[in-house]
Amino acid sequence: MSETSPAFTERPDSKALALALDTLAQHSRRSLLLDGIAVLAERLKLILGVTLLAGVAAFGVALWLPKTYTSVAFLGPMDEMVGRGAEGVIHSAPVLDPIIEKFPQYKSGYGLEDKRKLLSSSLRWETLGGADPKAAIFSLSFGDTDPVRAQSLLAALLDRWLETRKPGPDTSARLEKALEASEAQAADLSQVIAELKKRPDAMFADGHNGYFPPNIVDMIKMRTETASRIVDLTMALRAGSHDLIFSPPTLPQEPSGPRKKVIVFAAMVGVLVALIAFLLLRWGLGLASEDPAYAPTIARIRKGFAIGF
Repeated sequence: MSETSPAFTERPDSKALALALDTLAQHSRRSLLLDGIAVLAERLKLILGVTLLAGVAAFGVALWLPKTYTSVAFLGPMDEMVGRGAEGVIHSAPVLDPIIEKFPQYKSGYGLEDKRKLLSSSLRWETLGGADPKAAIFSLSFGDTDPVRAQSLLAALLDRWLETRKPGPDTSARLEKALEASEAQAADLSQVIAELKKRPDAMFADGHNGYFPPNIVDMIKMRTETASRIVDLTMALRAGSHDLIFSPPTLPQEPSGPRKKVIVFAAMVGVLVALIAFLLLRWGLGLASEDPAYAPTIARIRKGFAIGF
């Protein structure tokens, strides 16, 4: 009786199998990419035509949009922290409401609250900064369809803002008295320091006569602190002064806002990207619908959006 030896089959090498699968996957991806490019190439006239139509429509809309004129005023110099607080005050109802009453022609078809929101959204407060944070410059701009109204409204708004910053009568009197005392103290210190510099012998103690000179270094430091206090008091008294307006509101000559070229370019790019994405999605769903596993889901998508693939 002859023995039959068992049959052995050679197992494929795992690395070779992985390489073959990877090559197949790369081929599939390249095939899909080429097919997608072919789909777009077949519809190139449609893509270009719709994109050009979108550009023409955007140009028409740009011509139809009302022109906006922006008036700009520059404020300062003042402390950056004070400027940030001023931005909130300018956008508040106590400042905006009197302006709305003064200019009834502004957004005449809207109510008070809507006018307030529109006016606030049209105001732009920007910090220009500076080397000294206590002496920064700020810009405030307002846009309107009427250049004269833009300038007049911004000027009235600045006047109203300055009114809210004015110290009351009692506060003003107290600040003025403190300012006078500080100025007198600074003058006295300057006089004493000047005399001490003229007489160097006066800066040395004389124990026999019981004379001890004042410390000139401390006096100079005190004078510097007094000068700083004078600046703070002066700025507090100037809080409601038009001196804070570095440059008054301008009368705009040219309209501002996005240019027609920007609007047309943005519209064309947006439509181009959206159309390409739609065509690729439509083609991808068509491929998926050929697979029995995905066909029911694709049918539900088609029915739900009713886009007639």
